[in-house]
Amino acid sequence: MELAAVLRGKDIAVSIVEAATRPLGRAVPARFAEALCTRHVDEGVRFFLGQGVAAINHDAVVLADDTEVPADMVVSAIGVMPEIELAKAAGITTGNGILTDAFLRTSVSNIFAAGDCAAVLQPGGRHIRFESWRNARSQAEIAAQNMVGAENAFATSPWFWSDQYDLGLQVTGSPEAGHQTVVRPLADGEMEFYLDSGRLVAAAGLGIGNGIAKDIKLAEILIGTGVSPNPLELADPSVNLKTLLRNARVA
Repeated sequence: MELAAVLRGKDIAVSIVEAATRPLGRAVPARFAEALCTRHVDEGVRFFLGQGVAAINHDAVVLADDTEVPADMVVSAIGVMPEIELAKAAGITTGNGILTDAFLRTSVSNIFAAGDCAAVLQPGGRHIRFESWRNARSQAEIAAQNMVGAENAFATSPWFWSDQYDLGLQVTGSPEAGHQTVVRPLADGEMEFYLDSGRLVAAAGLGIGNGIAKDIKLAEILIGTGVSPNPLELADPSVNLKTLLRNARVA
Protein backbone atom coordinates (compact mmCIF):
# COMPACT_ATOMS: atom_id res chain seq x y z
CA MET A 1 0.00 0.00 0.00
CA GLU A 2 2.89 2.40 0.76
CA LEU A 3 4.58 1.51 -2.53
CA ALA A 4 1.26 1.97 -4.36
CA ALA A 5 1.02 5.51 -2.97
CA VAL A 6 4.56 6.34 -4.10
CA LEU A 7 3.98 4.93 -7.59
CA ARG A 8 0.69 6.78 -8.02
CA GLY A 9 2.57 9.95 -7.09
CA LYS A 10 4.70 9.23 -10.19
CA ASP A 11 1.56 8.65 -12.30
CA ILE A 12 2.27 4.92 -12.65
CA ALA A 13 -0.77 2.66 -12.98
CA VAL A 14 -1.16 0.36 -9.97
CA SER A 15 -3.29 -2.71 -9.34
CA ILE A 16 -3.41 -4.45 -5.95
CA VAL A 17 -4.37 -8.12 -5.70
CA GLU A 18 -5.38 -9.17 -2.17
CA ALA A 19 -6.41 -12.66 -1.11
CA ALA A 20 -8.45 -11.28 1.80
CA THR A 21 -11.74 -9.42 1.37
CA ARG A 22 -10.16 -6.10 2.38
CA PRO A 23 -6.65 -4.66 2.42
CA LEU A 24 -4.72 -4.18 5.66
CA GLY A 25 -7.12 -6.49 7.48
CA ARG A 26 -4.61 -8.11 9.83
CA ALA A 27 -2.84 -5.08 11.26
CA VAL A 28 -5.01 -1.99 10.79
CA PRO A 29 -8.36 -1.25 12.51
CA ALA A 30 -11.29 -1.54 10.10
CA ARG A 31 -12.28 2.15 9.99
CA PHE A 32 -8.76 3.24 9.07
CA ALA A 33 -8.17 0.37 6.64
CA GLU A 34 -11.37 1.40 4.84
CA ALA A 35 -10.33 5.07 4.79
CA LEU A 36 -6.93 4.22 3.33
CA CYS A 37 -8.49 1.91 0.75
CA THR A 38 -10.92 4.68 -0.28
CA ARG A 39 -8.04 7.12 -0.67
CA HIS A 40 -6.19 4.66 -2.91
CA VAL A 41 -9.29 4.20 -5.07
CA ASP A 42 -9.64 8.00 -5.32
CA GLU A 43 -6.00 8.13 -6.45
CA GLY A 44 -6.70 5.62 -9.22
CA VAL A 45 -5.51 2.34 -7.69
CA ARG A 46 -7.43 -0.74 -8.90
CA PHE A 47 -8.19 -3.41 -6.28
CA PHE A 48 -8.84 -7.10 -6.88
CA LEU A 49 -10.01 -8.40 -3.50
CA GLY A 50 -10.68 -11.95 -2.37
CA GLN A 51 -8.54 -13.21 -5.23
CA GLY A 52 -5.72 -15.69 -5.49
CA VAL A 53 -3.04 -15.67 -8.19
CA ALA A 54 -3.10 -18.57 -10.66
CA ALA A 55 -0.14 -17.55 -12.81
CA ILE A 56 2.19 -14.72 -13.77
CA ASN A 57 3.04 -14.44 -17.46
CA HIS A 58 5.15 -12.01 -19.46
CA ASP A 59 2.63 -9.14 -19.44
CA ALA A 60 -0.10 -9.95 -16.89
CA VAL A 61 -1.05 -11.56 -13.61
CA VAL A 62 -3.71 -14.23 -14.06
CA LEU A 63 -6.13 -14.44 -11.12
CA ALA A 64 -7.89 -17.54 -9.84
CA ASP A 65 -11.07 -16.55 -11.70
CA ASP A 66 -9.04 -16.21 -14.96
CA THR A 67 -9.09 -12.40 -14.88
CA GLU A 68 -5.90 -11.00 -16.42
CA VAL A 69 -4.39 -7.94 -14.73
CA PRO A 70 -1.90 -6.21 -17.09
CA ALA A 71 1.50 -5.75 -15.48
CA ASP A 72 4.98 -4.63 -16.56
CA MET A 73 6.27 -5.24 -13.03
CA VAL A 74 5.00 -7.46 -10.21
CA VAL A 75 5.84 -6.81 -6.54
CA SER A 76 5.10 -9.67 -4.16
CA ALA A 77 4.36 -8.60 -0.56
CA ILE A 78 3.55 -11.86 1.20
CA GLY A 79 5.12 -11.48 4.64
CA VAL A 80 7.99 -13.30 6.30
CA MET A 81 8.65 -16.56 8.08
CA PRO A 82 10.86 -16.52 11.20
CA GLU A 83 14.19 -18.34 10.91
CA ILE A 84 14.06 -20.86 13.77
CA GLU A 85 16.16 -23.78 12.51
CA LEU A 86 19.16 -23.00 14.74
CA ALA A 87 16.90 -22.78 17.79
CA LYS A 88 15.18 -26.06 16.92
CA ALA A 89 18.56 -27.76 16.47
CA ALA A 90 19.56 -26.50 19.93
CA GLY A 91 16.45 -28.06 21.47
CA ILE A 92 14.72 -24.73 22.12
CA THR A 93 10.91 -24.68 22.02
CA THR A 94 9.57 -23.00 18.89
CA GLY A 95 6.24 -22.23 17.27
CA ASN A 96 5.51 -19.13 15.25
CA GLY A 97 9.00 -18.02 16.19
CA ILE A 98 11.31 -18.79 19.11
CA LEU A 99 9.05 -19.01 22.19
CA THR A 100 10.14 -16.89 25.14
CA ASP A 101 8.72 -15.94 28.50
CA ALA A 102 7.96 -12.32 29.38
CA PHE A 103 11.67 -11.81 30.16
CA LEU A 104 12.71 -12.97 26.65
CA ARG A 105 14.17 -16.17 28.10
CA THR A 106 13.72 -19.26 25.93
CA SER A 107 13.00 -22.79 27.15
CA VAL A 108 16.77 -23.11 27.69
CA SER A 109 17.31 -20.86 30.69
CA ASN A 110 20.60 -19.27 29.63
CA ILE A 111 19.50 -18.50 26.05
CA PHE A 112 17.44 -15.44 25.16
CA ALA A 113 15.72 -14.36 21.94
CA ALA A 114 14.90 -10.86 20.68
CA GLY A 115 13.65 -9.25 17.50
CA ASP A 116 11.34 -10.48 14.76
CA CYS A 117 12.11 -14.14 15.52
CA ALA A 118 11.02 -13.92 19.18
CA ALA A 119 7.45 -14.96 20.06
CA VAL A 120 6.94 -13.39 23.49
CA LEU A 121 4.53 -14.73 26.12
CA GLN A 122 1.54 -12.44 26.70
CA PRO A 123 -0.97 -12.25 29.55
CA GLY A 124 -3.50 -14.94 28.77
CA GLY A 125 -0.93 -17.40 27.47
CA ARG A 126 -0.48 -16.39 23.81
CA HIS A 127 2.94 -15.93 22.19
CA ILE A 128 3.20 -12.96 19.80
CA ARG A 129 5.96 -11.78 17.48
CA PHE A 130 6.30 -7.99 17.26
CA GLU A 131 7.68 -7.10 13.85
CA SER A 132 8.87 -3.51 13.99
CA TRP A 133 12.23 -1.88 14.49
CA ARG A 134 11.31 -0.19 17.78
CA ASN A 135 10.23 -3.45 19.39
CA ALA A 136 13.39 -5.19 18.16
CA ARG A 137 15.56 -2.47 19.70
CA SER A 138 13.64 -2.54 22.99
CA GLN A 139 13.78 -6.34 23.18
CA ALA A 140 17.53 -6.32 22.55
CA GLU A 141 18.05 -3.89 25.44
CA ILE A 142 15.86 -5.91 27.82
CA ALA A 143 17.39 -9.24 26.82
CA ALA A 144 20.90 -7.85 27.41
CA GLN A 145 19.90 -6.54 30.84
CA ASN A 146 18.40 -9.88 31.82
CA MET A 147 21.46 -11.78 30.59
CA VAL A 148 23.52 -9.98 33.24
CA GLY A 149 21.10 -10.59 36.08
CA ALA A 150 18.15 -8.22 35.76
CA GLU A 151 14.53 -9.44 35.77
CA ASN A 152 12.88 -6.91 33.46
CA ALA A 153 9.77 -7.99 31.58
CA PHE A 154 9.17 -6.89 28.00
CA ALA A 155 6.00 -4.87 28.51
CA THR A 156 6.37 -2.23 25.80
CA SER A 157 3.16 -1.48 23.96
CA PRO A 158 3.38 -2.59 20.30
CA TRP A 159 3.59 0.35 17.90
CA PHE A 160 3.86 0.91 14.17
CA TRP A 161 3.18 3.59 11.61
CA SER A 162 2.54 3.92 7.89
CA ASP A 163 2.65 6.96 5.61
CA GLN A 164 0.47 6.79 2.47
CA TYR A 165 0.01 9.87 0.30
CA ASP A 166 -0.33 12.76 2.77
CA LEU A 167 -1.92 10.50 5.40
CA GLY A 168 -0.17 9.23 8.50
CA LEU A 169 -1.40 6.12 10.33
CA GLN A 170 -0.20 5.09 13.78
CA VAL A 171 -1.31 2.18 15.98
CA THR A 172 -0.19 1.42 19.52
CA GLY A 173 -1.25 -1.65 21.47
CA SER A 174 -3.14 -4.56 19.92
CA PRO A 175 -6.70 -3.63 18.90
CA GLU A 176 -9.05 -6.63 18.82
CA ALA A 177 -12.57 -7.17 17.56
CA GLY A 178 -14.02 -7.65 21.06
CA HIS A 179 -12.75 -4.35 22.45
CA GLN A 180 -15.04 -1.42 23.21
CA THR A 181 -14.19 1.37 20.76
CA VAL A 182 -14.27 5.11 21.38
CA VAL A 183 -13.78 7.57 18.50
CA ARG A 184 -12.21 11.02 19.04
CA PRO A 185 -12.39 13.55 16.18
CA LEU A 186 -9.26 15.63 15.58
CA ALA A 187 -8.64 18.78 13.56
CA ASP A 188 -6.95 16.86 10.73
CA GLY A 189 -8.13 13.30 11.34
CA GLU A 190 -9.44 11.07 14.08
CA MET A 191 -8.39 8.59 16.73
CA GLU A 192 -9.96 5.40 17.96
CA PHE A 193 -9.38 4.05 21.47
CA TYR A 194 -9.84 0.42 22.50
CA LEU A 195 -11.00 -0.60 25.98
CA ASP A 196 -10.91 -4.10 27.48
CA SER A 197 -13.24 -4.34 30.49
CA GLY A 198 -12.88 -0.58 30.85
CA ARG A 199 -9.06 -0.54 30.69
CA LEU A 200 -7.36 1.32 27.85
CA VAL A 201 -5.31 -1.26 25.90
CA ALA A 202 -4.79 0.23 22.42
CA ALA A 203 -5.22 3.32 20.27
CA ALA A 204 -4.99 4.15 16.58
CA GLY A 205 -5.13 7.33 14.56
CA LEU A 206 -5.20 8.54 10.98
CA GLY A 207 -4.54 12.14 10.02
CA ILE A 208 -2.70 14.52 7.76
CA GLY A 209 1.07 14.20 7.93
CA ASN A 210 2.40 13.67 11.44
CA GLY A 211 -0.49 15.48 13.09
CA ILE A 212 -1.59 12.57 15.30
CA ALA A 213 1.88 11.68 16.61
CA LYS A 214 1.58 13.62 19.89
CA ASP A 215 -1.83 12.15 20.73
CA ILE A 216 -0.67 8.60 19.94
CA LYS A 217 2.36 9.08 22.20
CA LEU A 218 0.13 10.27 25.04
CA ALA A 219 -2.22 7.34 24.44
CA GLU A 220 0.73 4.96 24.61
CA ILE A 221 1.74 6.37 27.99
CA LEU A 222 -1.87 6.12 29.20
CA ILE A 223 -1.94 2.47 28.16
CA GLY A 224 1.21 1.88 30.18
CA THR A 225 -0.42 3.28 33.33
CA GLY A 226 -3.22 0.68 33.14
CA VAL A 227 -5.82 3.43 33.41
CA SER A 228 -9.58 2.95 32.90
CA PRO A 229 -10.59 6.36 31.53
CA ASN A 230 -14.10 7.71 31.17
CA PRO A 231 -15.14 6.91 27.56
CA LEU A 232 -16.94 10.27 27.30
CA GLU A 233 -13.70 12.08 28.11
CA LEU A 234 -11.78 9.98 25.58
CA ALA A 235 -14.31 10.92 22.91
CA ASP A 236 -14.26 14.65 23.73
CA PRO A 237 -11.49 16.48 21.82
CA SER A 238 -11.80 19.40 24.26
CA VAL A 239 -10.47 17.13 27.03
CA ASN A 240 -6.69 17.14 26.69
CA LEU A 241 -5.09 13.70 26.88
CA LYS A 242 -2.40 15.29 29.05
CA THR A 243 -5.12 16.00 31.60
CA LEU A 244 -6.20 12.34 31.58
CA LEU A 245 -2.59 11.30 32.00
CA ARG A 246 -2.03 13.72 34.86
CA ASN A 247 -5.19 12.48 36.61
CA ALA A 248 -4.10 8.86 36.10
CA ARG A 249 -0.70 9.56 37.64
CA VAL A 250 -2.28 11.31 40.61
CA ALA A 251 -4.63 8.37 41.11
